[in-house]
Amino acid sequence: LCDLSCEGDTVTSVGWSDRTNVLAVGTNRGCVQLWDTQAQKRTAIFESHESRVGALAWNSDLLCSGSRDRFIIQRDIRTPPHQFRKLTGHKQEVCGLKWSPDRQ
Repeated sequence: LCDLSCEGDTVTSVGWSDRTNVLAVGTNRGCVQLWDTQAQKRTAIFESHESRVGALAWNSDLLCSGSRDRFIIQRDIRTPPHQFRKLTGHKQEVCGLKWSPDRQ
């Protein structure tokens, strides 16, 4: 679906949307890309992290990304790219993210 080698980047995480045909792709350079899997094209790119994105988790239209930079970025993909929440406090890389079963 996506080859990032021409951009000098690599895929470091993936996460399927639970409601649509959108795939989130985290990269070694700290980007999160959204891909429409039916059209096979990139629809958005977010450059909110400073290092590799190792974890992605969807909750409806909310997408969270965790990075080696020790931050979790939470964004509603329906809003402009510059609007997001940055969760701080981790002392090491964020290696995993998962929403609770009740989606809270």
